[in-house]
Amino acid sequence: MKKNTVVNRLLNNSYFLNSLVKGIHIILGIFITAFLNRALGASLKGQYAYYYNAISLLTIIGGFGIYQLYPFYRRKEGADIKNDFACVTMMLAGLYIVASFLLCLFYWQTFSKGNFFIYILLSMNTIVKIVDTQFLMFASIDDFIKSKKNGIAISVYRFIIFFVIFLFYKKNIIAVLLGDLACETIGVFLYSRILNIQFNKLSFPIKEFWGILKKGIIPMLFQLMLQLNYNIDIIYMKLFSTVSFRDIGLYSVGVQLAAYIWTVPDVFKEVLYSKTAKKDSIDDIIWCIRFSILFELIFLIIIFIQGGELIFLLYGEEFSSAITVTKIIFVGVISMTLFKILTPLYNAKGEFKANLIILFISVLINIVLNVILIPRYGMIGAAVASVFGYSVCGIVYFSRFCKDFKVSANRLLLFSKKEFLSFFESKH
Repeated sequence: MKKNTVVNRLLNNSYFLNSLVKGIHIILGIFITAFLNRALGASLKGQYAYYYNAISLLTIIGGFGIYQLYPFYRRKEGADIKNDFACVTMMLAGLYIVASFLLCLFYWQTFSKGNFFIYILLSMNTIVKIVDTQFLMFASIDDFIKSKKNGIAISVYRFIIFFVIFLFYKKNIIAVLLGDLACETIGVFLYSRILNIQFNKLSFPIKEFWGILKKGIIPMLFQLMLQLNYNIDIIYMKLFSTVSFRDIGLYSVGVQLAAYIWTVPDVFKEVLYSKTAKKDSIDDIIWCIRFSILFELIFLIIIFIQGGELIFLLYGEEFSSAITVTKIIFVGVISMTLFKILTPLYNAKGEFKANLIILFISVLINIVLNVILIPRYGMIGAAVASVFGYSVCGIVYFSRFCKDFKVSANRLLLFSKKEFLSFFESKH
């Protein structure tokens, strides 16, 4: 068989391979979410959603923006810089292990037995997730094809683990946290193999450690603002309102389904991190925006027409009332798509401060609307606040890109048949 067959061309096409991986991730992820929701029920799912969002925020803060700095350093200093970044990541993990141990030592008497074990699991999940997040980005940039193949393996492992939890550990949040920890640990192992990291031979660069952490503060704050834009509503509903865990569980269903739609621009965003680490790749970015919006509009129509039946089928009658929240959140999906696809370019160019200001304004609007709307409208108010926060981000980034690179709005939103078919060309 000739190498230049359609199959070989597709398998060596970064966009196609990432689309394949994300497609598998979506299919398995929908089943995993169904297993999780049916195993926990609405109330425990709300509690888990709160824990999960807390871990996500701590992962960003603890990561110090290291993986966001990597494309910039990689573009500037070459492939050898990965060793310094791997060392910095492991040094941070070591510091967090010591800090977690000291907190356990000093405060263990204030916890009940069950809560103490949950605290240990949350700490371990956070530390391992910090390392996994960094290694995933390093591997995606250094060997994109292998990292995506490992992504398929991790999705399969997660499917198996949560299927077992669904069968044998219903109403058990500790089992779910252990499942998450197992998946993150597998990710660290697989991505470290791609990077060929020999942990016993690492020499820790103290000077580079402080320099990278200092430069990483702004991209860390940027990512923190982004994450707050996604989940400040869940945090606020838990800490500052009377919204029940059950309603938070229902709300999280809408957020999760929207996250699957965001997988479409994520397909391209991950490729663009690799490409923009070397050059601007404006034509690729424009093509990615067009393709993402087309597919998201299709998914949006499906949700508005058959969303209620889909939620009932996947999660059961207990979660059926989540459809209203889901539809509201989906209105903001396209705006955040623009932001997601354009972020790699501006990060690779080192424009972290401007990105941070835009996100801060978006999060501030989101917080203010949460304070106003949640006390009166509960989870519906939170969904409306999120849509406004997403829209601000998307509109500002859209205008910024058009101005900076002299691109018309029509060119970003419309494409020809020839451009559509270019997806199958090996040049990507």
